[in-house]
Amino acid sequence: MKKYIFPLIAAIAAIALSGCNKQDVAQEPAGDRVVTVYAALESALTRVTTGSEIGKFVWEKGDQIGVWVGDEFVPFTLEDSAEGATAGKFTGTVPEGKEIKFAVYPYSENDTYEDGIYTSFYNESWWGDYKSCVHLYAPVSEGNIFKFQHLCAYALVTIKNVRQDCKYAYLESPGGAMFLTGGQKADLTKEYPKFTEGAQEQGFVPLPEDHSKIVIYAPIMPGNWADGKAFKVKFFQDVDWGKEYGKGDLVDEPVINHVGKLITGGVVNRGEIIVLPDIVFEGGEASGLSATIEGGLTWLSGTKIGLWDGTTLTEKTVSGGNVAVGEFEGDIPEGAQYAITPTTGVSLEGTTLKYTNDQWNFNPGAFLFGTVGEPSSPAYLKSVAFKNMGATIRVTLKNIPAAAKSVFLECGARQFFFFDGTVNPLDENPVIEATAKDEWCVMVLPEHTGDIAQLVVDIPILTGAYDTPPWGFKAECYSVTAEEWDWGAKASNKPQSNEIQTDGTIKRGDIFNVTLTFEAL
Repeated sequence: MKKYIFPLIAAIAAIALSGCNKQDVAQEPAGDRVVTVYAALESALTRVTTGSEIGKFVWEKGDQIGVWVGDEFVPFTLEDSAEGATAGKFTGTVPEGKEIKFAVYPYSENDTYEDGIYTSFYNESWWGDYKSCVHLYAPVSEGNIFKFQHLCAYALVTIKNVRQDCKYAYLESPGGAMFLTGGQKADLTKEYPKFTEGAQEQGFVPLPEDHSKIVIYAPIMPGNWADGKAFKVKFFQDVDWGKEYGKGDLVDEPVINHVGKLITGGVVNRGEIIVLPDIVFEGGEASGLSATIEGGLTWLSGTKIGLWDGTTLTEKTVSGGNVAVGEFEGDIPEGAQYAITPTTGVSLEGTTLKYTNDQWNFNPGAFLFGTVGEPSSPAYLKSVAFKNMGATIRVTLKNIPAAAKSVFLECGARQFFFFDGTVNPLDENPVIEATAKDEWCVMVLPEHTGDIAQLVVDIPILTGAYDTPPWGFKAECYSVTAEEWDWGAKASNKPQSNEIQTDGTIKRGDIFNVTLTFEAL
């Protein structure tokens, strides 16, 4: 399955064509030969949808890949000229009469390969940043080109305000062995190989000296992982591997313990980055704002809210994504009373909230309003409990073709997409009065250079009584922008459809989830 969200591979073909010639293979008089190969990484997969450096990968000085030559791994080292690139040139020595078969990253002299089974002696000292924790495999292709594939998935957890005396984090996976700590095995005879055994239920991670914000990437086993399982994190002053668990507890206090929920969608694919809920210690200096949404909506990464002081709208962007409590960092403007989202096409005049949008350039986002109140915990300066002014369809689009620039959405003859509307959000039961609505809309896609594996958007809809369900919800990809609309310019094979189930009435705060998977032309 093709995946998106932070494409990490540049135009490898261009690199290969410009550098792959007879000079790439230099003969050594001793019989060995120096060989240059080209290596790049397939796109990372991530639950985070917009506005993040998550999953960034570039080659750095001193990087080595392990190339299987004959019956052993040979280190190939990155050429200095390829530093900072996503596709790099690597040089190594190949014994006479031996052929290159495949490559892995990172290189480890302890790794083995036998009867199609690759065993990696990956270990948790490589945990930390994304670049350190990836593990990759690539078959050789014509021209000595390696296009690396991920062998595992990754978990990302952000920890804030960690006490200075905490030296290690202990992570425990939900319902089985998830963390890769050494001795992983993958069958390289498969078309899309991945690690299938060799995981542990827990692992220790050394913490950096700067405890203000700690970002931990952990390699995990791809596979089926149920939503909502408890993901545990504990903190210790030290680690004593020879003693029973608990030796490193903080002195004179209970172990600092955090239990979050793992949100996976049921399946974790190789290369996928699962973003876990942030861990925020209480007791640190308060900063920023926390926000919740009624009815079960979670915050999508990159969501912007606007803080309104009566004259000025101050924008803030949520930290993280797929979380129930959104964090918005930085100072809160003095006099800010209300908060709204989205921040484009929305204005507050007195007690009237106006929403204006062009269906030819549809800007999705749940239509939310909240009052700025007192902090929900000592970690924040203020908090907001957002209300949904209408209802919301959360649409998950998968495998959007690279050629697509827009998506056409339709739901039968039910005119609940609205483009102009007003509401008094302070009413006990606010109702949106729409002056422009339709049963379809065209959503402009964010800029992308490859297939989009998954894009999640929230679309506000009107409340009220409608025809008897179920209602068919359809989507099609088009290779033109909304302004250049052409019904013949399709970028996907056929319309994708799903159903919305209700009792015939849509109420304020209702949330409908629709997932659509496209087929490329």
